[in-house]
Amino acid sequence: MSLNRRNPATPLPRGQRAVLSIFIAFNIVATTLWAAPIRSRNVRRRRPVNGVAWYLQWAGLGMGWAFFAPDPIDTYYYVTSEITYRDGRKDTWKFPGPEDVGVYQRYFMGTYTAWSSQIIPLSESAPLWPDAARYVARLHNHPENPPTTVKLIRHWKTTELPGSKDLSNWSEYEFFTYSVESKDLE
Repeated sequence: MSLNRRNPATPLPRGQRAVLSIFIAFNIVATTLWAAPIRSRNVRRRRPVNGVAWYLQWAGLGMGWAFFAPDPIDTYYYVTSEITYRDGRKDTWKFPGPEDVGVYQRYFMGTYTAWSSQIIPLSESAPLWPDAARYVARLHNHPENPPTTVKLIRHWKTTELPGSKDLSNWSEYEFFTYSVESKDLE
């Protein structure tokens, strides 16, 4: 049986090289536009960034400047769920965050962390809330005592500047309640 393999020393045909070059150039330009700290209220200046954002997010290449000056993230968020079971017992479950795993695992959970702490609690993500609640219900399903209700709760705390007294307390807001049906647990 003969596999038609190309010799690595043989250059790609001209058409394939052109397509590959265009793909590489597009990715370089798209990543540069995305990473450039364009913070303009002028819609015309943001249009190129918005044009490539969908692609970079889909490809997992999206990144931001939110951790850097002049305006770094100053609020820490996380999401918990309160599960109520058929017998009335309640349990709390926290969506895992980087602080819950080792250094090696943190590398692989960046997208999950962003999803659970920065995307799910947003009102624009309301269509995702039932799925998040069903996920929690399935995760905590005990056939003898199944969950009946799942509440999603957002917690946040503002980080104070170094050297100042940290006087802020944790705030929380219950942003979604879901009544679990038996078909949700399958």
